[in-house]
Amino acid sequence: LSALPKDEIMDEIHEQELCIRYLNAALSPLFDDPEKGYFFRWTSTNSMNAPNSVIGRPDVMISALRGVTFTKNIGFGEMKSMQQCSNNFVISKDLIRLGLFSKEAINNYNLKGCLAIQSVGFTTTFYISTLMGDGIYTMIEIGSITVPSAISNLGKYLIDFDIILNILSIHEQNCKKTVEESSVFSARKRSASNVLDSHQLSSTRDRNRQCITSHNYH
Repeated sequence: LSALPKDEIMDEIHEQELCIRYLNAALSPLFDDPEKGYFFRWTSTNSMNAPNSVIGRPDVMISALRGVTFTKNIGFGEMKSMQQCSNNFVISKDLIRLGLFSKEAINNYNLKGCLAIQSVGFTTTFYISTLMGDGIYTMIEIGSITVPSAISNLGKYLIDFDIILNILSIHEQNCKKTVEESSVFSARKRSASNVLDSHQLSSTRDRNRQCITSHNYH
């Protein structure tokens, strides 16, 4: 609460300030638990899951610490300022990146599931990715909340409290090593592929094109 202004600031809030002042205050207490060895990290380095990949550099990683070394990532986040809310290309590309991060984490660490967080302005949407069948990965939206922009509108955050509890429950139940036999689980995986290359994304952009993945941000 100490990071929030008393009343909502009417000037433009750019991405760095959005992350440091607002999103961190709302999200870090939910997923950062050093006593259990889990850290909500703002990072500008490549994901340990894909050190040489063009999809590297997630804005957020939820990482597990063993001793003095981060051993795995169980969640990722991508953030954009409110000025980007109508940029369907950027929002969709971030969502694809989150899906790829999650898929690689599931593959590398035999995770039952992986959490993805996408924030555009103060609207934050959560997804859970799982390996549902042979080579079939699903990414399901599990909730969307509005992060408070000031102390005066904390009431809106409290309205979302049931959604937050559900997200935390799904996160706890799924973002861990699968109980399935390792050899069986590995046989179901699909090798990594880069869907962000020029062959699979259109080289043109149409801001008027319908985009079902950005429905929370308009």
